Amino acid sequence: MNLVKLIAAGAATIALAHPAAAITITSVNGVWESADVSRGSADGLGTNAILWGKAPNGADQSGYTFDSAQAPISTNVDELFNLGTFTHSNKPIYTDGPTLNSADLAISFTITGSIETYRSVFSFNHNETPNDARVCANGQTQSATVNANGCADKVSVALNEGASEGFFVDGLEYVLDISAFFFDNALLDTFWTTEKAENSAELHASYRLISSDTPPEEGSPFDDESPSEVPLPASGLLLLGAIAGLVMKRRNA
Repeated sequence: MNLVKLIAAGAATIALAHPAAAITITSVNGVWESADVSRGSADGLGTNAILWGKAPNGADQSGYTFDSAQAPISTNVDELFNLGTFTHSNKPIYTDGPTLNSADLAISFTITGSIETYRSVFSFNHNETPNDARVCANGQTQSATVNANGCADKVSVALNEGASEGFFVDGLEYVLDISAFFFDNALLDTFWTTEKAENSAELHASYRLISSDTPPEEGSPFDDESPSEVPLPASGLLLLGAIAGLVMKRRNA
């Protein structure tokens, strides 16, 4: 076996020492924990539904709702799954009244093999567009389907990493992340929502690897902010020894 083949075989052996774990999510719960609203505030914080805005003639306000997917959910690393359904109730509201800029959705979840409850926080950015613009914010006219009742609003979502927690499985650290809106059989990074309508899309998420650090035992001298080292498996030590021996043999030849 030549050196290149030996290295490839050994690298594959090391990779198999820490295979990506399958994870089963046993419960999911989501609440809107904060909202940035111009000229006012949002009602319903701490629940799965918030409302904002001043509607003409006392009509319904605009709102966000999150309905969690039914658990258990079995998935693998970087595999998309349905975390729940997001709905934007897009109602006509006065632009000089309370308008939403952003809202944070806190997802609490549990996984098989752990008694802990973990959380990921997602920031939804909201563009409350003027309904009567000749060219709407999505670059289309009001004759376009999504703008048929007035210009569509724009919603996007991103992981708030500073407020989210990782979780360990088999010594590897992962984080739950929303990858896209799933609407009309397509994955979208931006959700344009029709005016005067209930606009729903699935939130497709995945868990991704963020660290291979093994969590230190509580009370150990390594229980601090510094990353812990991952010990090289026995197969890795044997590989290094074999490579070193092969290199020395070639030099002596």
